[in-house]
Amino acid sequence: MKQTIQKQPIPPYIFKAVIIDKSEDSRERLQNLLQELCCDEVQVRGTGECYESALSVIRQQQPDIVFLNPDLPGCQKSFDILHQFQAHERNFAVIVIANGLSFTLQAIKEGVTDYLVQPIDRDELKESIHKIIANRKKKLVITQSANNSILNDTAIDKNHSCPNILLKCHSHHYPIRVKDILYCQSIHKYTILYIQGSEPIKIRKNLSEFEDVLLRNGCFRVSRSTIVNKNHIQHFDCSHTASVYDRLLLTGNITIETPAKNRTAILQVLKR
Repeated sequence: MKQTIQKQPIPPYIFKAVIIDKSEDSRERLQNLLQELCCDEVQVRGTGECYESALSVIRQQQPDIVFLNPDLPGCQKSFDILHQFQAHERNFAVIVIANGLSFTLQAIKEGVTDYLVQPIDRDELKESIHKIIANRKKKLVITQSANNSILNDTAIDKNHSCPNILLKCHSHHYPIRVKDILYCQSIHKYTILYIQGSEPIKIRKNLSEFEDVLLRNGCFRVSRSTIVNKNHIQHFDCSHTASVYDRLLLTGNITIETPAKNRTAILQVLKR
């Protein structure tokens, strides 16, 4: 199967955020501030005003960042909402947005990324966002070597809403979220992961070794050597019926040519 990657800058990764605060005015102020300061980096996907709505929006949106005011109706304790997610489910950074410093000690124990006091200082908010962005880039940069080994995350639950593939480099493990993977391609004894907002990662493992977690979480095979994330497909061009190849357009203007003999199977998957 042939593939063509257009030579252009890697598309920026847009961080999904949710805002959890019982005050509608506070939610709107923060959302407007994020739009003004970080619209190219952070996108607010939902809000919650109580324990139940907060839990629902986090599970539905699978955010990268949770802005949390711990003083929530329905919570017996300040950070109860975070305790509903096991360690391997906490794939999001938490920035506490509070009316004072009363939650500071508990916030430290919960391992939050930052603590901001209302009214929010613009520079402090930008610094917090950039800290999260820098941390993500740091995790991805170390994965460029073909000597990395890849592991299936044994903690992944079949019903887990945001599974990871763990990359091992030296003594450290770095999670790659399946939802961030555009597609994977097997070349000889190697697999290349193409990830949104990152350079391709070459791994000395066969694609079959982590195929199961990919296929169970929104990905599907378009050929023997390539698995594509359905959620990143923008368009499927199969209009040239006489051609031996069709084309999938993915996020970031990445084009993959797929064998025309697989056209019917691909269309069936896309209709689901």
